[in-house]
Amino acid sequence: MRSPHGMFRPLLPLLFLWVALVAAAPVRAGDKTDVLVIRNGDRITCEIREMSLGMLKVKTDDMGTLAVKWDKVHRLTSTAPFLVRRHSGRVHFGPLGEAGADGRLVVVTAAGPVELPMVEVATLEAVRADLWDRLNVSLSAGFNWTKASETSQANLSGEVRYKGRVYGSGVYGTGTTTTERDGRTTRRWDVTIYGSKDVSGRLLAEVDLGAGRNDQLGLRLRNATSLSLGYRLLTSRHFELKFKGGVAGNREYPSGDEPPVNSTEGVATVSFTFFRYDSPKSDLSFRASVYPSLSVDERVRVELDTSLRHEVFSDFFAEFKYYESKDNRPPAGAAATSDRGVVFGLGWSK
Repeated sequence: MRSPHGMFRPLLPLLFLWVALVAAAPVRAGDKTDVLVIRNGDRITCEIREMSLGMLKVKTDDMGTLAVKWDKVHRLTSTAPFLVRRHSGRVHFGPLGEAGADGRLVVVTAAGPVELPMVEVATLEAVRADLWDRLNVSLSAGFNWTKASETSQANLSGEVRYKGRVYGSGVYGTGTTTTERDGRTTRRWDVTIYGSKDVSGRLLAEVDLGAGRNDQLGLRLRNATSLSLGYRLLTSRHFELKFKGGVAGNREYPSGDEPPVNSTEGVATVSFTFFRYDSPKSDLSFRASVYPSLSVDERVRVELDTSLRHEVFSDFFAEFKYYESKDNRPPAGAAATSDRGVVFGLGWSK
């Protein structure tokens, strides 16, 4: 049987390529010449970083990095370019000019100034942000043990995302090891590297390169490449609903001695995220993916992932996760047609 190192080896060149591309991306350091005016009238000279999940992040010389609720912001001005996305999906790009009234934002685009109510802004991203600020990092680990069945389960997951003006990329993965009373161990892991490009305000194109293993479903290794189009159905300061559809090519290695099998699948994914930015922060995410086979008659795979996180102290979260995988025609040697589990753990995110 291939070692774990051998299973991850096909993705290592892709991972190194992703790191090199992100490290080489052009960035600009920001001067603290932006102006923020909040509801009580305070005027703060700062460097505006981003607004997402209803929170505006700015950096100051004297007070460090501040997080301000978006509904407390009255005015913003900056000579640096920003990518402003509205709840409708429409996108504007340019510096932030002086508005004629409180609660309004002016984006000085190439076609001229666009003034809009701040309540219509879903996200605001500073193009000048440095590399570290463009990265979103999260890590989590969990361990469960059941005395009655003497079963233990360890879980580790993480994600690193990079977001530019219209391009994004990232790598995420999760792994679970379950040990039974008799010492039998089963493993389940998935690693995916992806790249995306905004086609319009709501439409995006994505390519995914992944690998995975699931002993319960008789799968020693699956290498997959998929191309898809995604659509942001709903976007607000508290939730996001997305749909993605496309096609994937797979190469599967069964757990037994059978030779690898090539296959083609359709891809349909629905994902929903709800978040609360008031301290303590909380978020709920759900993703369901269906993979109808285009090369194997009547074969359908389903992947479900649900996560609930609650902040216990600054940037650290208690987590509850539920996952389920189904394959009505798994590889030969599979112990079952479905695999599911519950994980409790502690996570950190930036």
